[in-house]
Amino acid sequence: MKFATLLPNNWLAETPQALALMRIGRQSAERERISENNLALLKKNCRKNSFSSNLPTV
Repeated sequence: MKFATLLPNNWLAETPQALALMRIGRQSAERERISENNLALLKKNCRKNSFSSNLPTV
């Protein structure tokens, strides 16, 4: 089975080391984005919990 691959115009100029660095950069950016999303959710949950804890009990 053959698979088509889209390559950049300068794919011959890219060394394996350069490609590895690009991949590491993308992975790092993905981890950072996930961390920011998790932090935003954590802050949102903390705010929601702090509001509910201030309500009087009946």
